[in-house]
Amino acid sequence: MNGKTHLSVGIAIGEYFKRTGEPVGVLVLVVNSAVGSVLPDIDLETSYIGCRIPILPKFINHVFGHRGFTHSILCMVCCSFLLRII
Repeated sequence: MNGKTHLSVGIAIGEYFKRTGEPVGVLVLVVNSAVGSVLPDIDLETSYIGCRIPILPKFINHVFGHRGFTHSILCMVCCSFLLRII
């Protein structure tokens, strides 16, 4: 998948959970879903985020490798924890 399809799936998931009646702000849910959908490919220079912040994918790819940590459940848990405390 490319950035547009990742983003589309993230927004669709946010829209789905919005309809379940969970007490979460709609905008926050959809934005977090969209960001979370493009975040795993942050290790690619050609990714949506990588094109905008060129140094970031180089660093992440050097430290973790392609599809390493950023595609793991541990990364998802860490990002969820960071978002929770923010």
